[in-house]
Amino acid sequence: MGWFVPKRAASWSTKARLSAALLLLLGCAGCVADSEPEAEPEPQWRSLVDPTLWLPVQVESPFIDESGNALPCNTEQGVVVEELNLETVLSVMTQFCSFVTVEQPLLHAVDSGDTLRVRFWHSELTAPDDSVAHASVLIAGQPIWSEQFPIPMEGEYIDAEFPALDDFEQGQDVWFHVDNHGANEYSLIDVSAR
Repeated sequence: MGWFVPKRAASWSTKARLSAALLLLLGCAGCVADSEPEAEPEPQWRSLVDPTLWLPVQVESPFIDESGNALPCNTEQGVVVEELNLETVLSVMTQFCSFVTVEQPLLHAVDSGDTLRVRFWHSELTAPDDSVAHASVLIAGQPIWSEQFPIPMEGEYIDAEFPALDDFEQGQDVWFHVDNHGANEYSLIDVSAR
């Protein structure tokens, strides 16, 4: 018959030490994860324009209507601030204004390499004759975005992102230009950067 030797019960001080060690381990379960650097959140878009601040360009525009068919621009009816899908936008109604350039000061500085974003919409494009419409955004006289639209064309939403190639200072001129043939609508939703 073998001898059974009971183990000694751990003393309270040993139990207390084991409990404390266990609590430290459990309490520090997230310590390794906490010590890893957190990924920086992606910067938020900052709007570079305010749709309510656009004014007709008071100097000679670099855009020339070579067709000679531009309507005199009735800015009260043809260049309007309106709501489009819960956003305030600048819209050009080309039945009242077929050729326009508007401007405002740049709301925030932009560094070379920042990401620029232009959000733009146009209605279904129609005209009596096939033609081409054009829309552009310039900062400090430099084109940052430009598109041509064949007419006729279905309505389209554009969300274009691209790098800033230069530094731009707050307060420099931002120009938005539209030229078109026919009764169409073009809306600049936003120009932003991050």
